[in-house]
Amino acid sequence: MLRFLFTGSVVILLFCIGRSQETSNQLAKEYFDTAFDMYKQKDHEGAIVYYSKAISAKDDYREAFYNRGQAKLTIQDYSGAIQDYNQVINLKPDHAKAHFYKGYAQLKMKRYERAIQSFSDAISENNILYLAYFNRGICYQKLKNFKLAIKDYDRTISLKGEFSDAYFNRAYCKKSIQDDQGSKADNAIAQRLNPKNSNISLNSANSKLRTNDYAGAIIDYNKVLDKEPLHIFALFGRGYAKIMMEDHDGAIRDFSKIIKKEPSYINAYENRSVAFMHIKNYEAAIKDYSLIIQLDRDRSEDFTIKRAYTYIQNNQFDQAIHDLSKVLSKNKNASKAYYYRAYAYLSKKPEKSK
Repeated sequence: MLRFLFTGSVVILLFCIGRSQETSNQLAKEYFDTAFDMYKQKDHEGAIVYYSKAISAKDDYREAFYNRGQAKLTIQDYSGAIQDYNQVINLKPDHAKAHFYKGYAQLKMKRYERAIQSFSDAISENNILYLAYFNRGICYQKLKNFKLAIKDYDRTISLKGEFSDAYFNRAYCKKSIQDDQGSKADNAIAQRLNPKNSNISLNSANSKLRTNDYAGAIIDYNKVLDKEPLHIFALFGRGYAKIMMEDHDGAIRDFSKIIKKEPSYINAYENRSVAFMHIKNYEAAIKDYSLIIQLDRDRSEDFTIKRAYTYIQNNQFDQAIHDLSKVLSKNKNASKAYYYRAYAYLSKKPEKSK
């Protein structure tokens, strides 16, 4: 009798556990569906809450971990997304997309070596996942391993075909390894595939600037600036090209636009001062050198010497001597400072005594 009762209790207990699991699974599914609807409505935080409830009801709910990872990725919670993708991978090691998105989150966190491994894991599970090759190429590019980046962009293009971003990135990498012809060819394809992408014209302009095709560079910089009139890098490149073509007034206008937008952009002051020197506007050049000295303490000695030289050109010999003496009080080995100071002293003397 006792044995029968005991057996019956086991049957009842197992039945209750089965009903409990069934209820939990049903509840988890309801939470999951609610979270999915919230995500579609772009309520990503709400979706995370309900995916978490689904996981609490069913702790091996792989789809909920994956979707919660996607929601976290969308709100840029990259660490949280990686944790969820790891859970997916623990439950299903061959989940290619979990490996891929884990890599993407690591890429956004600038953990390039880890991202490369994750993208490689994704490729191992799905060797036609072209975005895995593309994003791994970006990681190699960020690490300045341009040859491996080019290989990944090659594979991306072979899988996807007309993918303008892959051509654009490959063009940059080719330029970085001095394959200027290959870079130009890729830029041309990228431009044809996506004529609205101003970065393509920018890359083409930079390639032309590097090969001293200043007129061609200006044409391409103009294409960028037609779409984005205050594009800093396009203005800077065009300003430099104009200096090289002796359009110094045009260069000054470009660098002045940069400075108006970014008042601490030191290189714009530096190049503008060069243009001012070419047109013998020494007062303006002196003002730029003075601003650079304030902004860039690490190079203050170099620019103090340049300002002193400009004072000499403007016949302001006392100011030059003051600057150069200040440099020499801190650095007894500044040979240019001795030379220019001697010149300034001589220039102050009457003509007969020189």
